[in-house]
Amino acid sequence: MPSLSPTELQEARRRSGRLGGRPRKPTVEEARQAALEELIPKSLQVLRAHLGDGDTVNPDAWRAALRVFEHAYG
Repeated sequence: MPSLSPTELQEARRRSGRLGGRPRKPTVEEARQAALEELIPKSLQVLRAHLGDGDTVNPDAWRAALRVFEHAYG
């Protein structure tokens, strides 16, 4: 296998889309924020259903939705 010059190697990496190798893992805070951003829309729907018509929502569901908001907004 022919060896590449540093310039050729950098160009090959750029073409492949993997400039630095393995992508970095998200930090704990970044992972937490991503999870909360995914859960907030569903939590809004559950709380809206609970406030509008309390009979159709499982009591554990609206409590869990409330906990999501506590974690997201303090």
